[in-house]
Formats: sequence, structure tokens, C-alpha cells
Amino acid sequence: MNVLQQNEKVTPSLKPRNARVVTRCRVLHVVPHSTRGGIFRVAVDLFRSFAQDEAIALAAAVPASRGEEESFPFAGKYVILEGSRVQQFWALKHMAQQCEVIHLHGFTPWQAFACWLARKKIVYTNHGLLGTGRKLRPHECLKLVLLKLFLRHAVHRIAHVSRFMQACMISEYAVPAQKCRVVYNSTPWQAQPPHFNPTAKLRIGFHGRFVSFKRIDRLLRVAALVAQHRAVDVVLVGEGPLQNEIAAQAASLHVPLRLESYTLKVEALVSTFDVEIIASQDEPFGLSVLESIQTGHPTFVFADGGGCTEIFEAETSWFVCSSEAEMAIKISSLQEEGQRRHVLNLLEKLQQRIHREFSRVKFRDGYKTVYQELLAQN
Repeated sequence: MNVLQQNEKVTPSLKPRNARVVTRCRVLHVVPHSTRGGIFRVAVDLFRSFAQDEAIALAAAVPASRGEEESFPFAGKYVILEGSRVQQFWALKHMAQQCEVIHLHGFTPWQAFACWLARKKIVYTNHGLLGTGRKLRPHECLKLVLLKLFLRHAVHRIAHVSRFMQACMISEYAVPAQKCRVVYNSTPWQAQPPHFNPTAKLRIGFHGRFVSFKRIDRLLRVAALVAQHRAVDVVLVGEGPLQNEIAAQAASLHVPLRLESYTLKVEALVSTFDVEIIASQDEPFGLSVLESIQTGHPTFVFADGGGCTEIFEAETSWFVCSSEAEMAIKISSLQEEGQRRHVLNLLEKLQQRIHREFSRVKFRDGYKTVYQELLAQN
């Protein structure tokens, strides 16, 4: 139950003899990659939540990325896995064997196999798309089969990020319900006073991955509809394989577009938006929605947004739209003073709901319960 020194960077050998034993670790988090997206931010927040909890000592294994900076903001112990894939595999297995519980944040086959070989209790959280509802390529089909086998036979608890995600897992993957728990993500972003003070141009924003289920195409079409009544700018913060396609669509719609790369200063970029559209379809949860609401500007989602819609309740469902036309009309209506006051009042109620239902305390306690269930079995 030992782990490497805090913030130690290692290039592991097949048997990582350079792993200095300095402290106990009970739960090892395996982060699939070191990009600064939602999974990474959730893992960082989870570490900070448990920073003072000695009963559940955390550590993390993070695969290195080319050109990635060497320091990470984990308030705990972590190792940057470097070297060849084989070296990373054996180093991860070595770390996993020293802990009592392993928490996998997503499914990467070589990471999952290394953790399974360690013969420890495994918690799994899928923060991304399940791969259902769209045509899969051959390698994605194989990965899906491996994931189903892994969930059924190797995983002891599945911590779902929403009720929507839990229902999908049970129906699509035939996961036993007794393995499932729902633990909503939270955000450390502090609530800012609700506001809507656009300048000459309305800045419509989004932050997240540029992937298919984020449906950025819908955001751009909404922006084009709003642009028929007033000048707009679209700012997208993130990265992903659809970047060129998104730029081409924006040009075809004559929508001004600016792309910003992910940084750990995402909050500063998001705070410059006048409104944000999270146009996702079947989103597992919607961390970006929580973050956007906390910055104080109006935040819109679609009714088919999956877990995104669970953040809203009946009283604040005005922000949940059934069509692109409806969303464009609502955004345009913010120019009216009476409507603007009403919407900002709804936004304040949303922030109060986040404080009650999606707090860091609930986030931490939810995972603590999951960990304690498994630690008690050792």
C-alpha cells in the first residue's frame, strides 16, 4: 500500500525499481490522459476534496503527453507514467498492487488490463460517451466488447455521473444494478453574481471537447439565427478531432468564430462569455454546465442533452430548449429589460440549486461512501 513520492516524475522500467516508498496509499486513481478537459478537472477536484482526509489517502497515475508540462495540480501523490506503452503498463500494475482500491476514470484497454492483473477492488467512472446511438468503427466495436466484459467481470462498483448514465449502463451494457451508484460531479468554481451585459457584439461561448456528441453544429446554427437580429461572436474553448469541420461550418454560416485551447485557466476564459450554449446530445453529465452557471451568465442546453438536463428542475427549465429556433428566440429575448431581470432571477435559483445538490461536500461524500464500501471488504 505504498506509492511514489509526491509530484515525482518517473520513467519506469519494466520493474520500476526507482519507485521510492514514502507513504501509504489506499485509493489509486488512474486518469486516462493528461489533457485539461473535464475528466482531468474532475480528478483534480476530487483530490482536493480528499486532501485533508487521512483515512482515504489518494494517489494518481497520469500517462504523459508529448510536450506536457511536468507538474500537475493534484493535492496528493501522483506519478507521470512515461516511456513505452509496455513500460507504462508494468509501472501502472506495480502501483496498483500497492493500493487497496483502484478508481478508473474511463476505459483504456491497456490501463484496465494492468489494473485487473493487480487483483484489487476496482471502481469505474465513465465521464464520456458510451458509444451507443451511432455507427462505430471496427476498433471501437472491439473496445466496446472489452468494456462490457470488464464492467461485468472485473469492476466492483460503477460510480455513474448521472441517473441518465446509470440507466444507459444498465440497459445497454447489462450491468448489474447492485454494482451501480450515482455520484454527481461538482465544481470548485465559486458562484458569481448573475449578469448579462453584452457589448456591441453578443459573445456566445462553449467550453469542452470538439467531438460529435457535443453537437457544436447546433450551437453554430443557433448563433446564426441570433445573428439575424444582432451582431454575435462565437468563442469555443477546447480541442478535439472536429476542429476543422467546426471552422468550416462556421464559415459557411457566416458566423465569426474564435478557437481557444484548453488551459487550467478555463474559468477566466469562460467568464468572458455573455451566454453559453452546451448543445450536447446524450451528455453523460455536463460539468461544463455547472461551471458555466457558476460564472453567472445565462446557460442553455437542449432537452435531449441527457445528464445535462438533470442539473435543472421544473422551476429553472426555461434554460432547457426543445429546438434551435426556441433557443435563439430565448437568447434574443434577453435584450428586453423585464425578461432579463426574470432570467437573472432564475439563474440565481440555479446557483442555489448547485450549492445544495451539486456541492463539493456531496461530491466528496458520495465517492467516500463508494470507497468505504470496498475498503471494508478487504
